[in-house]
Amino acid sequence: MANAALARTALSEQQSMDESSRQVLASQPASSTLPLIVLTAGGQNGPQAGMPESERMALTAVTRENHAAIAARSSAGIHRVVEGAPHNIQWAQPDAVVAAILEVIGKVETIDR
Repeated sequence: MANAALARTALSEQQSMDESSRQVLASQPASSTLPLIVLTAGGQNGPQAGMPESERMALTAVTRENHAAIAARSSAGIHRVVEGAPHNIQWAQPDAVVAAILEVIGKVETIDR
């Protein structure tokens, strides 16, 4: 039962990703001061394990460039690579995710004062 629910959730996430991306881009100016931390997996993901080294390195470079570009949309944006973490950073290194969330909350609280 849990596997079926997880599969439905993952499918729903994939199906809504394009629309979610459009909403995020439409809701923010091209440049903002919004506190933002973009975490990037620093380890190999399952599908990458079978890739030739040159393809894996190219994919890693593009992913990091894209994530850095997202972070750069804010003057308060930070791009952080979580070394050794796979795609699901929240499962492999939850402390890194919690630390990033708390850091953003702290910055928002500072702005509100």
